Amino acid sequence: MLDGDEYALPIGQVQEVINYTEPRSISSNVSWVRGVINLRGSTLPVCDLAARLGRARHGSGAGRIVVVQSDDGPAGLVVDAVREVLTIVPDQLEELTVTNDPAITAIAKLRERLVVLIDAPAALAGAGLSPRA
Repeated sequence: MLDGDEYALPIGQVQEVINYTEPRSISSNVSWVRGVINLRGSTLPVCDLAARLGRARHGSGAGRIVVVQSDDGPAGLVVDAVREVLTIVPDQLEELTVTNDPAITAIAKLRERLVVLIDAPAALAGAGLSPRA
């Protein structure tokens, strides 16, 4: 959930969901990179999904961190809440033609609900999360 709207990630891209921990601020050229946290001895970059999607934040936005696998390794996405695990079948999906954002892959129509499907590696591309040599 982001400000009352529903988003979904493929379950294969989600490693875990953790309580929000305030990230340690780091210098980044990417405005939606919030910083890093210590997750069981590993440094995890944390990104603001709402800011990445160009959404205005209402409130602190400090609900949960969804740990996902990106092309550059694990990263956290800050969301307001995580509601449930859904099973979505292909006839419930509709490709979007109103956006060219590669992070948004489709809309799932679940009765009266519209759930935006997000691709985590595409959403995190360009964040500069890869370790430096």
